[in-house]
Parts: sequence; structure tokens; C-alpha cells
Amino acid sequence: MSQLHFKRLLRELRTVQEANSDPASPLLRCEPVDDNMMEWEVDINFPEDSALQKSLNNLAESMFDESLKKLTLSVRFPVEYPLSPPEVWLRKPRLQHARENAGTVTFGGRVCSPILASQGWNPATAMVDVIAEVRQALVEAQIVAYSTVAIKKEYPKPAIQLERLSSELFRTANDFCKEGMTVLSAAAAAPFLGDLSRLEATDKIGLRFSYANEIYERAEQGLELHLPLTFEVTSRLGRKTHCAIFEFINGLPDMHVLLPKWVLEDMGVEERDLVRVRGVMLDLITGVRIQPHSVDFYHAVRSSGREVTELLTESLARFSCLTEDTAVPIDVGGSFFHVQVTKLFPRAAVRIIDSDVQHHFEFKVDFEPAPDLEDEAAKKEFQDRAVAALKLRREKSKQKEQDLEQRRAAARQRRYEQLLSSARSNATGPALDVPSGGNVDIALRMPDGTQVKGQFPEGGSIAQLMVLALETDWAKKAHPWGIYLRMAYPKKVLKEGDLITRDFHRSTLSVQEEQPPDEDERLAEEEPLARGSAEPEALSSVLPELNEEEVMARTQRAFEIQRFLRAGFSLQEAEAKYAAGEVLLPSEESRRPEPAPPAGAAPAREPRLERTLSEEEQRQGKVEMVVNFTGVDRDVASVALEDHDWVVERAVNSLLDDLAERRGERGITVEFLMESHACRPFRAYARGLLLGDLSVATIEEGSNRLAQSKALMALEYVLQHSNHGQVKKVLEALEEFAVKVLKPSRQWFKIAAGAKGLVVERALRRAPEGACLEIGTYVGFTAIRCAAGRAPNGRVVSLEVDPEHAVVAQCMALHAGVGRQVEVWTGHSGDVIRSLPERYPGWTPRFAMVFMDQCGSRFWADLELLIREDMLLPGAVILADNVLKPGAPLFLWQLFHGRGRELFSQRQLISLEEFAMPGVEDCMAMAIYNPDGMAMAGADKAPPAEVSALEFEADQVRAKAATSGSVPFEDWSVFAARMKKSLQDLKIEITEWIVPEVDSKEPK
Repeated sequence: MSQLHFKRLLRELRTVQEANSDPASPLLRCEPVDDNMMEWEVDINFPEDSALQKSLNNLAESMFDESLKKLTLSVRFPVEYPLSPPEVWLRKPRLQHARENAGTVTFGGRVCSPILASQGWNPATAMVDVIAEVRQALVEAQIVAYSTVAIKKEYPKPAIQLERLSSELFRTANDFCKEGMTVLSAAAAAPFLGDLSRLEATDKIGLRFSYANEIYERAEQGLELHLPLTFEVTSRLGRKTHCAIFEFINGLPDMHVLLPKWVLEDMGVEERDLVRVRGVMLDLITGVRIQPHSVDFYHAVRSSGREVTELLTESLARFSCLTEDTAVPIDVGGSFFHVQVTKLFPRAAVRIIDSDVQHHFEFKVDFEPAPDLEDEAAKKEFQDRAVAALKLRREKSKQKEQDLEQRRAAARQRRYEQLLSSARSNATGPALDVPSGGNVDIALRMPDGTQVKGQFPEGGSIAQLMVLALETDWAKKAHPWGIYLRMAYPKKVLKEGDLITRDFHRSTLSVQEEQPPDEDERLAEEEPLARGSAEPEALSSVLPELNEEEVMARTQRAFEIQRFLRAGFSLQEAEAKYAAGEVLLPSEESRRPEPAPPAGAAPAREPRLERTLSEEEQRQGKVEMVVNFTGVDRDVASVALEDHDWVVERAVNSLLDDLAERRGERGITVEFLMESHACRPFRAYARGLLLGDLSVATIEEGSNRLAQSKALMALEYVLQHSNHGQVKKVLEALEEFAVKVLKPSRQWFKIAAGAKGLVVERALRRAPEGACLEIGTYVGFTAIRCAAGRAPNGRVVSLEVDPEHAVVAQCMALHAGVGRQVEVWTGHSGDVIRSLPERYPGWTPRFAMVFMDQCGSRFWADLELLIREDMLLPGAVILADNVLKPGAPLFLWQLFHGRGRELFSQRQLISLEEFAMPGVEDCMAMAIYNPDGMAMAGADKAPPAEVSALEFEADQVRAKAATSGSVPFEDWSVFAARMKKSLQDLKIEITEWIVPEVDSKEPK
């Protein structure tokens, strides 16, 4: 049962709020909505030079609203948090929606990011990092805000129920679920699969024909078959859509899926991206609410003269399913207009097929206005804001003038006081306005025409005259910015250092006022810092207080209501149940067992009906298990169990080690045989190999598979035609099997023998010292050759996706005597490569040679992964097989024209004849890793469309060849010639031809 993690939510909120207190942080605010910790409101801004922040600034200026300079997000937590990721929605202002950034933000405002998808979510991820990732994603998407002023600025509030599209709410149908399927648009596949325009005109999905057998065989097996066939498609960013089957298509490669181009664009998915496809059971639609993307939809409907209900019925009838927060094109008069599905009933994903569309849409269609539609309320709000802003601007201007005058007056008064104080301190002798003691009579004429007289001693300072002037009534009222004294005859301006002489007697000096500066800044400089509000106070770092008890109660209420909603109750029912004190009981799957009662109160147990095995019987059962697995005698098994405290696994390990030691091999354990590929025929082969009893392996348990598997047939042939430890004989036996057994029946055995073996040996000689990596083990032919060609203790790591092939290859290596060097790991190449450091804790996986013989469409992706994970030694040799047939055009293009030009030197494309397939040309590509080229390599270049077309064609013929003998040798020759010509058109030329004599001879 889901549990409220209140302390985690509180801790995350405090961490984000602490980040808000940093003035340099882009996080401006983070608060729980209505004291509910399961929903936050977050304000963020963006770099000033970003397109988004510029558009927000322009919008704020146009709307006279500074609050629009930031973006408000709604962060909502599901009941499974932190095991499930939160949802992040945009709230305001509204951003412009474009098809090219549909993968980042949906039309409804949901933010999509790998960190917010279930596959990319880590329960330990901090919310500070989540918000930072969302911010960066919005910046990189180049999204901008709507600049139109007379429209609504907010997104519609998201549905109350979170995770309405959660996979748990839609049961898997027909046990169909495929992870990592490659998606192609119908348009991209049309050149190879024919005209698929009918698919492009629907919302349906095209799948490989073999999947039809997989699904419909359920009925033959007595299992329930759920019809109609509807599917859920999920992108790596967590975007989902639902659709019905279009048809099962012949020729579509395995793990490929077709979707209409408009569906890919709406999901934000590129060609050849990976998606998950899951069969689901959907309810019939009962209602829908839509929102047109543009006002053009209204104009088109008006021009068509048709009723909206009729028009929608006709347009929606061609869809099979609908999904909330997705867009669908509506046909209006031959033109298509996108409308958003904002709400569906009864659930967030529904099917329309097999339903009466007319009935469900006559009164169940609801509309939300298009975001660019002029809204009367928004228009009036803008007008009111404009008028209020104009009034406010006038009032501010008037207030500014008043403030300026007050500042000027205060500045003049301060200046006057400073002048008077300075003059008094510089004056020498008395400064009197009445004759007393002075012998020089001087009159001062003030700027207002008044005069003042005084007697001053000869030799006194001119500052005495300044004091007299500044103490007049005129000066006290006018507060002059400054004054100076002018003598009429001779014309002269007296300076501060001048002295009073006899020449001044009975003269009248003119007092001139110095004008104050006009610049307001100069006046402000004169204002002292300490005036009421001097320095701005530092931002408070105190976090807002929360009443934790009240917040806990509100959060618990929201949590329980979400659980009721997830269980199928309406919002009103959920609120009523919570108010009544009801709590949703856990399901049977999540219900925990009741704790056992105290020992004293335990009721008496009823006697057990089944018989308890005696200790001797239990031991005999363990002996039987050891005998069945190892093939040893019962006495030997019993002794081994006694030596290992009757632990079956330890006894089996010990016996297998003893057997391997007698055959010259070590390290074969039950973990390898049981965990790696543990079905009984494979274990029988390994056991027969160790015991030297081939009849056990080939007859007792493996015979049923031999008729169906070339790999098992090859193992039987090798065991019959070679002895243990004979590497050369094992390799020759595999070549003989290809030539003598398969070649007459025109079957291809995919091993790098003949001329290809010579190229492998050349690569081994060129490679520096170190381990080898093989991707695509098959029967282990090249792995054994690499192990034999390196130092006795050289390690060969081989990856194989097919468990049967992996076990056969490991048995081949054991038989050849290189089992200690060759290690075969089972799984998808990308997954296993990433896990190698964990599989080898005492060794850093770095390889001197890489041999790629897996699916050609994986060559470049796996090679880039090895580079990113730093698993290639400088000078490592890269050798890729079958790059002409079935082909690896994307790999070759990147190697010769893309990043490979800088990352790899000595790039070669070597032409040779395919082993045991006379007259059929193939190529191998070889290159030397140059880590110094990383700085110049840059990002991956987008290949031309011709390369993608060739890649699809290669996948198609590769899928056809998966069935033994399904591609005749002649067809391989024609295909190779056509692929070669296409590569030449792309300036990818063969650099070397090898036609060795060994190719024309069959092994003896």
C-alpha cells in the first residue's frame, strides 16, 4: 500500500527554499499550495540572454505587470512518491506551443523530461535537481511566451487526479509488451513496404506479422483473447498515446513499429527513436473535452456552415482511440486543424472503435477556448491595467518632481550650512555689522538689492566678509549654493586667500550667487547616506515558518483523496469518504500479513494433514538433485554433500570443479550453468562435455532441439570431430560443418572463417596488449580464435543476446581448452556494456580490440557507448563484420563521413567473399581508435535520408534471414551488389580487396 512520505516532502521543500534565499539563484519562490505538501508552486526565471526570458520581459512590459517576468510551475507529487516521479506543469504565463518543441512541453502545459519519466526517475533524486533540469529543458527548447495581450495568461489547471495515464490503471492485454521498439513513420517506411498512405490517414499502429501469431495463438492455447486490439505507446520522455492495430505487416523487421507521422510529431518522437508498445484494455468513450490550438479552427467551422457536433462526429470517427493531453487533427472542409484532448470520460484513455460515436458526442462534447482567442475578461483586464498604469505613471511623475524639489531644497540648505561653517572657521578677526574697532568701512550689496555694512580690521581675512554675507536675511532665506565677492574698481573677484587692505575703505562690494547644478545626480551626491532608510537591508535568509501539524493534516487529506481517486471514486465521493473518516483499504496485492499474535495467546494449531519428510528422506532428495545435475554416482554425491554440510549448491560446485580440473579447466560453477542459460538441454551439453559422455548430451536430452538449431547441430559436430584442448581442430570442425553440412542445403553459417579469419588475425596482430571484446558471440568461433591468438592469460569478453547461442559458445570454448579466457555474457549489448564494471569489480574493462558481429544497426550506437564509458585503449582496433550484407550503412557513414573521421585513423573497407557462400561479396570495416580526436569530433552529424533508407532495407533483409535458408545465396549476391552501389553513391568506397587461395578450398 502507498505510504505518505511527509518528512521527505518537507525536507525537499526546505532544500528548495534554502536555494531560493541565494540572490543568484534562478529559484524565486517555492511554497506548498494551501499548506498541502503534495502540490507546490515554484517561480523561476531564466538567463537574461535566453529567448524565453526575453519574451517574458517583453510580455511584462506590454502588460504593465512585473510579475510576468517569471514563470510559475506547479509541482505535484503522486501517492507513490518518491518511488514514482512528480508531475511538473506550467501555470503562467502561457507559452507558445510549436510542433518542434512538443516533446518538451505538451499543449496542456505538462513538462516532459527523462528525469520525470518512470524509466529515468531515481527515488534519490533531489527536487532542486528536478527543477534545474526542467529549467534547462525549457531554455534548450527555445520556447517563448505569448506576446498577445488580450488573451488568457494562464494554463488550465491540471486534473485533480494525478497520473491519470499510469500504466497501473490500464491492464496489459494479451500479455503483449515490447520494450525498446524502433519507431518509424508510415511515410519513411513507404519506399520499402509500399504505399502506406492509408495508415498516415489514421491514428493506428502497424506491427510485424509474426506478432499476430503471438497474440492469436492465445485462443488456441485456451487463454483469453482481448479484442479489439488496442495498444499503449510510451516514449522515453514518458509521453503516451493509445491506438488500435492497423494491420500486421509482412516484411517489417523485428522490434520495429509503424506510426503515422503526425502521431510522432505530437509525441515529440523522432524517426528511429525507441518506444515501448503494450497491449491494453480500454473503455468505450462517453465524453470528451477539447481545446482548439488556434482561432483558425473557429473561422473554419463558421465558414463550413456545419454544426460542430456533426463535424466532430465525422472527424473523430476515423480515430480508434483518444488519449488525454494529446492533439488530433480535425478535418474541416478539407483542411486539418489540431485540437487538444484535455479531458476524457470515463478514463484518461478510451477507445472509439466499436462505439456509437454519434450518440456519445451529441451532448458530451465540451470546449475550452483556444489560447490565442481574445478573451473579454483578459481584454478588459489589459485595458484597466493600461489606464491604471497611465494614472500611476502621471502620479509617479508628479511625485518624482515633488521629491526632486524637496531633495534640491534639502541639498541647498546643507550646502549653505557647510559654506557658513567653513567661512567662520577661516575668518580671522571680528566680523561686525556695526562700526566697532575696525578701521576699514566696507558695504556689501546683496543679490536682492539690500546692503549690509561693517568695519573690519586692516589685514583681516576675506572670509570675514563671506561670514557677513551669509548671515544676512537674504542668505538665510535663499540658501545660496555658493557666493563670491566682486569689486567694481578695479574690476576684480576676490579670492578666499585675499586680505582686507586700506584700498577697500568706503567701497561697496557686490555679492554674487553661484548657481546650483542642474543634474539631479549631483544633488543626490550631496545627500548624506544616513537619512532614515540609509542602506538597503540584507535579504533575510530565514525560511517561512510552517505549522507542521496543520500542514501534515492537509497533506494527509490530499494523499487519501488521491488514493480514492486512483481507486475509481469521483472527487465528490472521495471528499465525502474522507470527511466520514473512511480510509481506502489496501488491495490484496499490497495487503501486508497480519502480525503473529503473542505466543501465550496463540490458539492451538490443528494437526497438519501432510506427512513431514524424515531427515533421511530429505537427504536422499538432496542426493537425487546432485546426481541429476552432475551425473555422478549416488555415493559420490552423498560424500560431496556430507563434506559441504548438505548444502546442494556447494556440493554441486565442488563436483563440477573436480570434473573441470580433471579435464584441465577450472571455474565452471553452478551459478554459470544455472543463472546464465539454465534450461535442461543446455545443462546436459555442459554436463556431457565435462563428463566426457557425449551420449548424455546428444541423445538423452538434446535431440529434440538439434533438428531446430544450427548452433546445437554445430556443437554436436564439433564434439564428434575434435578432442578436448585442440583449438585448431575445433575451428576446422566448425568450418567443415558450414561447408559440408549447411552449404549443400544452401544455408548460411554466420562465422568469420576463411578470408575473414585472416582479417581477424591481422587485427589481432595490430592491436595493443589487452583484452578483446566480441559483440555477437553466436557459436564462439571468433572468441576462440581471439583467445588462441592472444597471450595464454588474455581475456576475451563476448556478448550474446541469445541464451542458447551463449551456452553453445561457452561449451565450445571449454572443449577448445580456452574456457578460462573466454567469458560469455547474455543480454542486450547496450545493457551488458554498461554493466561490465559491476561484473568485473577487480578489473577496469578497457579493450585493445573490438570485434562487432551483432545486428549491424547497433554497430555505431555500441561503439559510441564504449567511447563514452572509456572502454577503449588508445590504438584499439575496431573490426566490424557483414557491413555490406546484411549491411551497416549508418555505421559506415559515421565512420567515413561523420565523427568517425576524427575518432578513428587508418579506416579501411575490405572486400572479400563471404565464407561458404561462393560468389557472394561482403565487406569488413577496420579502424584504429584515436582518443586525441575527441576534441575535434563534435556531436553526431545527422546522416542523409539515403542512409536511413539503406539502414531500413538492411534491417528488413536481416529479419528475413533470421529464418534458416529464407534468403537464397543468389538473392544475397544481388542484395550485396545493390548495397555496394548505394554506398559508392554516398562516397563510401572499398579500400582493399582480398581473394586468398584459402577461400577456394574446402576444409579437409
